[in-house]
Amino acid sequence: CGWQTRVNAENELYQYLRRHVMQFDLPFLETLGFDDDNNDDTPLPDGLGDGMVGITVQYALRAKTELMYTDQLPYEIFREYVVNYANTNEARSNWRPLLWKKLRSLVQPDDTIDTVVRQLNTHIWT
Repeated sequence: CGWQTRVNAENELYQYLRRHVMQFDLPFLETLGFDDDNNDDTPLPDGLGDGMVGITVQYALRAKTELMYTDQLPYEIFREYVVNYANTNEARSNWRPLLWKKLRSLVQPDDTIDTVVRQLNTHIWT
């Protein structure tokens, strides 16, 4: 586990998502929040505030800082399954604020992963 500033964490995750963008999304980089002319992974000053990528990074880091059980996730799992903005060719929608609002009250900061999984699986569709 290492420490980094919030800005550095945002930039690192933005760059990770940009490097691993799916072929399906290449025509829509600007809409997603990437600068399509920026191929060197340097985030633009306003790049994190636009599109779905910015909000995705913000909510992923919010979960990482507020919920202790996220420290148990290997960093590779966190990047691939928490930070990602989409899986395969599903619709690109900004679902994070909706799910955060609906589900955040179901878990406590010091819950275990087991408890969180049980709580969310029990209540996610109710």
